[in-house]
Formats: sequence, structure tokens, C-alpha cells
Amino acid sequence: MDALFDFQTAKAYVAWWKQSEHRAAVALQSQLMIEMLQPLRGKSALVIGCGNHTVCSTLLDAGLSVTCIDNSPYLLDIAEQSLGKRIDFLRYDGDDMPFSDNAFHYATLFCALEFLPDPFKTLEEVFRVTRNRVFIALFNPYATSGFRRQMMRIFPKEKHHAIHVFTCSQLKRAIRAMLGRVPVTSCYASFFPQSNNWMSRTLDHAACMRRLPFGTFSLLTASVVPRFRTRPLVVNYREAEKRSTAPMPVQMGCDPSRRLPANFDGYPPPESLQDISAFAGLSKPSFRTPQPSTMGRKTSHGSDPVSESR
Repeated sequence: MDALFDFQTAKAYVAWWKQSEHRAAVALQSQLMIEMLQPLRGKSALVIGCGNHTVCSTLLDAGLSVTCIDNSPYLLDIAEQSLGKRIDFLRYDGDDMPFSDNAFHYATLFCALEFLPDPFKTLEEVFRVTRNRVFIALFNPYATSGFRRQMMRIFPKEKHHAIHVFTCSQLKRAIRAMLGRVPVTSCYASFFPQSNNWMSRTLDHAACMRRLPFGTFSLLTASVVPRFRTRPLVVNYREAEKRSTAPMPVQMGCDPSRRLPANFDGYPPPESLQDISAFAGLSKPSFRTPQPSTMGRKTSHGSDPVSESR
């Protein structure tokens, strides 16, 4: 975002969101963000893009611990001067985010995805560092109001090609291509962003109007499954250590040259068997044929030998 937000453009962008005719639209988006995220107090939230300070203030009021990242140092300086030390500010260069996997409970991208140099790379990183839900707000290209065209006047015409345009259906397909069939909730809001009378407020807050694809903003909430970043483990060995510590290969096959010959029975037994054969005769048990007992039988003379001895 450095190519888009220089010092003058950053000041104009922040001042544009603070205009009185835009306050009603910003307040409605902040209310819908809390309704769709349903955050729990005491949890952590990551904000990508700090051009709209109302988003960070709403998350702070909800009792969340907020960390804000942006690629523009000018937007970070303006946000830090406005919000003070209640938020942790970090600069994000568009590559890997300096956070661990599933570090935050919630994440928000409020009209920030269009200005990123690589939006899908940033989305992958946001899904990696978030564990519960991600809220995304986009400018709807099919909106009947000229809200987005007014915002485009802030940037020079030669930089308009760097601003991306996404529809709600395109973003849904991108999310499911990254995460699979996860629950994605979407709606449209702010049909009269520059009107603040009772009729426009009633229509903007009506639930039936949120299905019409002509609102100024497209709002999406994706329930994120836990994701982890893996890298191949590289272990460097010196060649000498590799030779000395490498285990010997195990040969599962049989060597044909070491097969036993066909007349193996004629070969003498091994030495261990020869030692055992020397004691084989000692351990062999001897069996004697039992003699029939003569007790209780009579002799040839017809007398009992036991009775004769008595």
C-alpha cells in the first residue's frame, strides 16, 4: 500500500471517513461487524488496515485486545496519534505475518482488501493466524450509490489500476478454495449512505434489505478452521559424519551364492553341535522293562511265598 498511500493520500483518506455524511454508514458497518463476529470479551482481534479508526474503537469497546497492522507508515502514525497506546501497531509488508498460527480469535478487513498489493496472499495469512471468525467488508461494485466513486477521487488517476474490485460471489469462491466448505455468511448494507433521516435509517436496519445486492458494502463472515504452516525440515550433515554414522543397509533378499548344497546331510555338524553331541549319551534316559510283581501269587508248590516266610 505504499504506492497508494503517501502522506497526502493517507491524510485525505482518514479525513474522508470522518466526514459527517459518512458517519451513519460507518456506524452501521460497525454495528453489523459486531453482530456477525459475535466476539467474546477478553479475546484478541487483528485489524488489517487502520484507515478507519471507528473499527478499532468499536472492537475496543467490545472488550477485545486489538492489534492493528498496515503497510503504510503514514496511516499507522495517524492511527497511533488518534487512538493512543491502547492498540498495538505493526507494519505489514504484504508477505508472511509476524504472528504464530491461530494467534488471534478474530480478524477484520474493513475496506482494506481492495488496496493490498496481493489480496489473496494476505487472506491466506489472515486465515492462518485466526482461529474463530474473519469479518470482511468490501465496496460493492453493483451499488446504486456513488459512494465508491467518491472515495476513488482521493487517489490520482494513474493509481486507480492498483485498486482491486471484488464481488461477493468472487470472494466466497476464493475463501472456499482456501478453506474448503466452511460456513460463510454474507449480506449487503448501506443503501442510502449519505442520508441520515429516519426513513433511510429504517430501511438500512431492515433485515429484508440485507439480501438485495445493491448495497454500498458487501459484508462477509467466514468461520475459520485451525490451520498451520509447515516447512520441510532440512538437516545438514558433513560427508564424513554421514559415512561414520550411517547405519548398514539391511538386505532382505537371499544371496544365491551362499545357499546350502543339495548334499548338506553329509557335512559335519557345526562346532556347537559337536560339543553338545559329546554329552548326548549322558543325558539320554535309560528305560528298563518292568518285571511282573509276584506279590499275592502262589508258587509252583501251591503255597503263597509271603505266608511261607511268616
